[in-house]
Amino acid sequence: MLHNLVKSYKDKKGEVDFWLEDLRNKVKGPIYNSVDLRNSGFKIAAIDTNIFPAGFNNLCPNYSKETGILFKAHINKYYPNVKNIIIFPEGHTKNTYYLENVRKLQNIIKEHGFRIYVAHYDSEIAGTHTTAASEELIIHEFKKENDIIFINSPETFIPDIILTNNDFSGGIPEILKNVKIPILPNPNLGWFQRSKYGHQKHYEILIEEFAKLLDVDSWFFSPITIKIENVNFQTKEGFEKIAKAIEELLKQIQAKYNQHNIKETPYVFIKNDSGTYGIAIHHVEKPEEIIEMNRKTRNKLSIGKDKKAVTDIIIQEGIPTVERFKGLTGEPVIYLVGNNATGGFFRLNEDKDEKGNLNTGGMRFTKLCFHEMLGYENNSTDCDIECLEELYFKIAEIASIASGMEMLELEKDITK
Repeated sequence: MLHNLVKSYKDKKGEVDFWLEDLRNKVKGPIYNSVDLRNSGFKIAAIDTNIFPAGFNNLCPNYSKETGILFKAHINKYYPNVKNIIIFPEGHTKNTYYLENVRKLQNIIKEHGFRIYVAHYDSEIAGTHTTAASEELIIHEFKKENDIIFINSPETFIPDIILTNNDFSGGIPEILKNVKIPILPNPNLGWFQRSKYGHQKHYEILIEEFAKLLDVDSWFFSPITIKIENVNFQTKEGFEKIAKAIEELLKQIQAKYNQHNIKETPYVFIKNDSGTYGIAIHHVEKPEEIIEMNRKTRNKLSIGKDKKAVTDIIIQEGIPTVERFKGLTGEPVIYLVGNNATGGFFRLNEDKDEKGNLNTGGMRFTKLCFHEMLGYENNSTDCDIECLEELYFKIAEIASIASGMEMLELEKDITK
């Protein structure tokens, strides 16, 4: 089945490239983001799009170089007078892998002629830190005066833009409100109000167009998704609605399996509609599992990042993965600048099978370019590494443009 999808893509590649370029010209994407994909051998789909990505340390040297080139092009195009940049990071400085991500991001941009510091408003976070690669990362303290952000030491430094590597799960800090320079990506796209379901609706519109170009069922590139609001995992409020939605979704997936002669057992994920870091996600194969859910699982699903209560969820079609690397279950993660894919890596998890959520305990990452993958296994042999990389990049770019559509929608809401 993957062979047929690849053939359709190759036959229409020129039309797809023209269509994507037209969309890029119409829709300005976030300065960067990352897209998690799943390849089941019968469908390839984006399952999560993160507008504040935190894995630049996992990019191979070739991809890092391309990322820097695209950063410079994006900044010069939309912010031509920018010379000085501050990276505003998350506050979890004990995560040395996250710190290495920040250090790598700083160096990628610095190598292309920008003056750049990492800085936080919290004096307790400021200081010298050691990353997972045993490198030094200095986080400075920034302040605000008359709506101007600045650093006092080691020099007086006034940024032209603030690049946020913080997903604002807890909301926008007061110090970053009403500043006079662009904050990228827009903090209003933070997880304190962004909706996975909202993104999915934009993605589905674009995937319908993409599939129409290829003359295939759009289901091959998109997970079926339902949103449930006003859920309380502690009191079980809304659980009957969830069980009914799971039952309906499993029927829809099975109908697609029957239509395309797929011999798999449907399953779904319950996900926090406004969450990240793989928190508050649960695998379900039967509706009654939600009714019988124990307190430990309910507690796990009730709280997202920064201890934010989970009240709205999505029920999303589960897509098994055929990706393996040295025997470990994997999935591709694609990084983008603007709406251009720049590279990626594989998320691996030795504790999960092909149906599991890999963005959880036990995960690790390959730091290899796709064309250098040794020990890579894919049970769908119809498409080689180069072919898969190209198709992965296109689907990730569609997801990125969907993020750009979220930005446009946000700007319209702000100006009302």
